[in-house]
Amino acid sequence: MRHIHVLAMLGVMALSTVALGQVPLQEGGSSIQKQVTHLRDQWLEAERTGNRAVLDQVLAGDCVVMTPQGIILSKAQMLKRAENASVKFDALRPSDTHVRVYSGVAILTDHVTVSAQENGRHIGGQFRFIRIFVKQHGAWQVVMAQGARLKSVSDQPK
Repeated sequence: MRHIHVLAMLGVMALSTVALGQVPLQEGGSSIQKQVTHLRDQWLEAERTGNRAVLDQVLAGDCVVMTPQGIILSKAQMLKRAENASVKFDALRPSDTHVRVYSGVAILTDHVTVSAQENGRHIGGQFRFIRIFVKQHGAWQVVMAQGARLKSVSDQPK
């Protein structure tokens, strides 16, 4: 539980820095942006194919993931979910990707179009995600991620 509070504080600090107009550190930023975007792509492909080994590398040991349904998953739960045959991802297509780089921290936001089936029922849609990467032991890993379903155009207030 302490890790969740620390990660939440890290996210608030990073976002408040942006809100105050402070510029993120850019030293090596372009290279880091490419690295974390590549790791995001690996994560999505690992979820699509159920590749537990790749997820094990991308997710930090104390990683916390909040699903669009509000369920909080640990790394162990994410790895177990990768083996779950009841969910089948047909496609995970990211777009509108933005990466902000700070000292030892990278925050990636994106829009992901999901096409999936759970026990034969369509569960896809449009989602926004935020993933927080931290460089630990010389490698970037996700320490926190959160997803939110986007409302369809017909669900928008008029």
